[in-house]
Amino acid sequence: MSTLLSFKRLNAWCTRVIDGDTVELDVYFPVRKKVRLVETVVVRILGIDSAEIRDKDPEKRAKAKAAKEFLRVVIEHCDCQVELVNPDKYGGRWDGKVYQGSASLADVMIQVGHAVPYSGGKRDAGTS
Repeated sequence: MSTLLSFKRLNAWCTRVIDGDTVELDVYFPVRKKVRLVETVVVRILGIDSAEIRDKDPEKRAKAKAAKEFLRVVIEHCDCQVELVNPDKYGGRWDGKVYQGSASLADVMIQVGHAVPYSGGKRDAGTS
């Protein structure tokens, strides 16, 4: 999968929203003129953190469900673009920037209050 890093912004289709900061995308990789390779990739949206659906705190779980539902309405079963940055630290998924048109989904999620800025390291107790 190291060939993923040789591309910048790629066209994709969101097949499902996993939670408020993770989506599953069918990514279209250009191979030759008029030929594309499609690969399903799980992408953690870079730059944000949202509440965890499996949190023990019912209030945080409710926030997590609201974030997931908002993201579902915005992007699930829609065209988007993705910049795959690097494999996620937990493996099995990629950190990436996801866009719908010119709008960054990370920025949108922060603006509507469903996520907070996150650049790695220890998470804010209010979101995780």
